[in-house]
Amino acid sequence: MLSLKKALILGAFSFFSVAILNPVLAQVKFTDSLTFDPSIKVGNLANGLKYYIKRNTTPAQKAELRLVVKTGSVNEDEDQQGLAHMTEHMAFNGTKKFKKNDIISYLESIGVSFGNDLNAYTNFDETVYILPIPTDQSSNLEKGIQVLNEWAHNVTMKDADIDNERNIIIEESRMGLGADDRIARKLFPKLFSDSRYAYRIPIGKDSIIKNFKYDAIRRYYRDWYRPNLMAVVVVGDVNVSAAENLIKKYFSPLKNPVNERPVVTVNVPPYKTTEAIVVTDKEATDFNISLMYSVTPRKVEYLVEDYKRTLIKQLFTSIINQRFYEITQQPNAPYLYAGVSLAGISKNYEQFSLSIYPGTNDASKALEAAIKELERVKKFGITKSEIDIQKRNTASFFEKIYNERKSSLSSDLAEEYIRNFLVNEPVPGIEKEYAYVKLILESLTPKDFSDLVSYMDANDNNYLITLTGPGTGDDMDLPSESELLAVAKNAMNSKDVTAYEDVAVSTILLDKLPAPGTIVKETKDLILKTKSWYLSNNTKVTFKITDFKDDQILMAARRQGGYNNYDLKDKYSAELSTTIANLMGFGNFDAVTLNKALAGKTANVTASMSATVDGFYGNSSVKDLETLFQLLYLKATSPRVDSMQFANYIDKRKQQAYYQFSNPETVFIDSLLKLKNENNPYAGSIVETAEDLNEVQLYRAVEIYRERFSDVSGMEFVFVGSINEDSLKLFVEKYIASLPSSGKTFGWKDVGVRSAKGIHNIEINKGQEDKSLICQIYSGEIPYSEDMELKAQIITTILNKKINEELREKIQGIYSGSISGGLTKLPYNNFYFIVQLPCGPDKVDVLIAAMKKEIDELISKGPGKKDLEAAKAELLHQHPLSLRSNRYWLEQITEKIFPGNDMEFNLNYEYYIKNINSKSISAAAKLFFENGNIITGVLNPEVKK
Repeated sequence: MLSLKKALILGAFSFFSVAILNPVLAQVKFTDSLTFDPSIKVGNLANGLKYYIKRNTTPAQKAELRLVVKTGSVNEDEDQQGLAHMTEHMAFNGTKKFKKNDIISYLESIGVSFGNDLNAYTNFDETVYILPIPTDQSSNLEKGIQVLNEWAHNVTMKDADIDNERNIIIEESRMGLGADDRIARKLFPKLFSDSRYAYRIPIGKDSIIKNFKYDAIRRYYRDWYRPNLMAVVVVGDVNVSAAENLIKKYFSPLKNPVNERPVVTVNVPPYKTTEAIVVTDKEATDFNISLMYSVTPRKVEYLVEDYKRTLIKQLFTSIINQRFYEITQQPNAPYLYAGVSLAGISKNYEQFSLSIYPGTNDASKALEAAIKELERVKKFGITKSEIDIQKRNTASFFEKIYNERKSSLSSDLAEEYIRNFLVNEPVPGIEKEYAYVKLILESLTPKDFSDLVSYMDANDNNYLITLTGPGTGDDMDLPSESELLAVAKNAMNSKDVTAYEDVAVSTILLDKLPAPGTIVKETKDLILKTKSWYLSNNTKVTFKITDFKDDQILMAARRQGGYNNYDLKDKYSAELSTTIANLMGFGNFDAVTLNKALAGKTANVTASMSATVDGFYGNSSVKDLETLFQLLYLKATSPRVDSMQFANYIDKRKQQAYYQFSNPETVFIDSLLKLKNENNPYAGSIVETAEDLNEVQLYRAVEIYRERFSDVSGMEFVFVGSINEDSLKLFVEKYIASLPSSGKTFGWKDVGVRSAKGIHNIEINKGQEDKSLICQIYSGEIPYSEDMELKAQIITTILNKKINEELREKIQGIYSGSISGGLTKLPYNNFYFIVQLPCGPDKVDVLIAAMKKEIDELISKGPGKKDLEAAKAELLHQHPLSLRSNRYWLEQITEKIFPGNDMEFNLNYEYYIKNINSKSISAAAKLFFENGNIITGVLNPEVKK
């Protein structure tokens, strides 16, 4: 989950758990201190270790454990570059009490999967170990805390294990190679102002990883893994006192080094001068311009007035980004995207920056236009109406999260406590935070935002401009560094900037409310606990009332249909029809004004069309349910036609597609899929080309949209969540039963796209890095059944475990690889499995052979008992969590409608899993992998080293 500082980019709010504006709570003052949530048990051991414990029952019978260490790559010595990250890897290679793979094997036996659940990460300033465990057995909590304890001080670091892990780290490094990495490494010294951050990238240096002496990594572990730099976080369905006693039992004996190394705070100096840098790479796929001001030290929030400043920054960046969005919706917009953020480059700093994606437009004009928009803010400020819109959005966001406070995920809460430990982010508790938000939002005026202009004032702050991209092409002549500086200076001193003109927007979505229809029949499903209403316009509504979230209602609608019903000449007009309609707007609203009209509302509806299905998806809070229905009616009946918006959209898509095939992997995957689909024109390309987009016709796209969504004959709507039946009934009759319906029968179409039969091999030589990618596709036709789909899931789970154990740990040929796939019903009964193995060119043949060996053994011998039980445990662990999810039930009910799944199978899921045996898995694997349809693709570099 993003921290607040990173969330500023998105205009999101993840600072605290949030609160509704409830007028009965006590008033607070700006000078009040921010309190700490009393429901969290926080303590410090004598050795300096800190712990956080919180009982939380979402999800039930599960706990999230974290070991947080205030050390990262900035603490590395010259001979240790990359070893902070490698130390994290070594924790999974064995400790004094857990031999190599014992931890992973134990956790997999109780349903915790390595990589998906069990994981860790290393950054510049911290290392965090992530351990989710089921708590249905009390012994699991103690075992989990014991594992954290072992990672904290008992990692064995054996010579052989270190040597084995070197190759895996090299493969992880290899995966990151490419245009983005090459560009970033050229920029880092400038971006980080030549500070230590520029030279301590967490992945490190391959030359050091290959050759460092054993003591270098052991020295890092001794120096920095110590209790006074650690925190233990436990959040979940646990007994707080029992968890605290276990933490004290296992972590109190830990001791700090006698002569401990002092923690060095890395300072990032301001930019010494204003400069620009241009970096190009022939494999880059887009252009990016950034303007970054010098960093400023991040202030710790202690008082309510500190929180106010943080909230104002969020609102401020959101307002500016809304203005940039409005510009991108105009004809001949100077850039595809632009936005500002206050995200920090490290935990102790924040930085005001402007990012611009010019597409294939003139880079100089894009930079000039974006800077002038900032100058508009500097000279004229922001308007009261802009502030009011963001205040409504903020209040609505806070209200929804407050209403769902009882269903806050343990993993999200754990992340919040981690940020408190690392950067002192406050955790005041919901009730207190309500009062803060109420006070702040009621008090805000345009004057409160004026101080933030100093972040953008180039006269008092040097800045850095970067331009990166594919290089000079036929349609784009890149400016030089001196030209970029001149453009920026002229734009900042421009005299032709005028005030922002805000247009009043109506909040009434429908000019005229429709005449209601009626419910003509009602049925109940006692097993699924659903109720269905048959409506007078030949539609149906099914709903399920749940208590999983107190303020969430999900909606979906489905019927047979899809863009396969249209000929090739309409292919792209049909596939893009819903996107085009959303961009042009509905009724009296274009895309910009509709967003403003919905300010403060938590409601959304989107029309959706796949190859074989027509439908809608939507969601709302409880109080905004009628808004969801009004949006549904509006989007079903009133798509707009806006030729300028259409032309603007097609131009943007062409610009985005222009350089996509500069990426070697895009070329490879596109070639592989065309081979798989036998170049069937209905299958298309992985990326729409300019030629494809030229086929899109405005009026035909709108006509198709109306054909699919302005006639709801035979459509079934599904609602799941915290539903009031009386309210739902009123809105269903008013807005769904009144939708146009001709009585027409809609159906789906099979256009004949099939996977190539036989064995095929393809090799693509493209890319300058010494890296390869193996991609194998197994496919065939087989009758669909839920039982066979379940076996496919178990097979992929087992094989993914074997990929980790054999191809990664033993062969050391990959950092990560995977197999995915399963069965599909439409447009024909078939299956597919895709193996992906990124690796070095010298390991291609070895890995292909190793993967074949694992598949052959699964067919001939079946899975071992341990592997099968671990795979079944993982699925059994996940299923109860799914049953407490509104989205799961929405998907299950809509799939029951079409193409028609077996709900009995899903309701008795655990029974079917438990009855699967090794023999049945072997037989299923034989059907999947011995049918003779195999495509093996290999991407190799242009020149093998």
